[in-house]
Amino acid sequence: MTRLTAAILLALITAGCGDPLVDADYRGEPILRLVGRIASLRGGTDIGADEEALVSMFWNTDLTATTPALVEQRSVSTNVEFPNAFEVLVFDPPAEEHLLTSDPRLGVGFLLVYVDRDGDRVYGAADDIIGGNVTKALVWAVQDLDAASSPFGTDIPTGFSLVNLPAAECSMPPPDDHHFTGDPKVNSCTTDDVCPPDFTCDATYRVCVPRDGFDLVIGDEFDLDRTTCAP
Repeated sequence: MTRLTAAILLALITAGCGDPLVDADYRGEPILRLVGRIASLRGGTDIGADEEALVSMFWNTDLTATTPALVEQRSVSTNVEFPNAFEVLVFDPPAEEHLLTSDPRLGVGFLLVYVDRDGDRVYGAADDIIGGNVTKALVWAVQDLDAASSPFGTDIPTGFSLVNLPAAECSMPPPDDHHFTGDPKVNSCTTDDVCPPDFTCDATYRVCVPRDGFDLVIGDEFDLDRTTCAP
């Protein structure tokens, strides 16, 4: 293990000792649990001795922009266990600021890793995104969307679902007069029957969670531009 690899893993482990990325007040039960691992860790990263690397959920609000229009969802909790596993707990659905500006019925989220340069545990201009998973998007829909209304050419159910990227189709339907009408309820579950495809019922939190974990790539192999639909 290189010194850089050890430094990043240590930073992730330190960042994930059960502390929320926001305040420590009780925020109720999580509505989503995401787990994964650091699958690839290469060069091209720079993290100082006093800096942390954090795993967080980001929502791309404009899939047509060449530079991703990312907004962090701060109401998450990160737990990283040795040597490279992590857990992200989401307590709130994405807010209006996280949804697509062209169609606020839909949000497209990605698990990304950034270096917290200023130590405030919130992504900002001083921080650098160094990795994540851009092959699997977490999609949030405030209502059922058919394939013709989806940027991915597939039916999207209400609530959380997954889209593998690059999608067979990635285009934005013509803009329509859509308005944000609030968050749909996240139903609790006791069996897999109520969960969407590729999800299973988490017995601990009684919420539907992705069956497969999120593998994160950090360093040279990571390409943030893949979070967009722009050519």
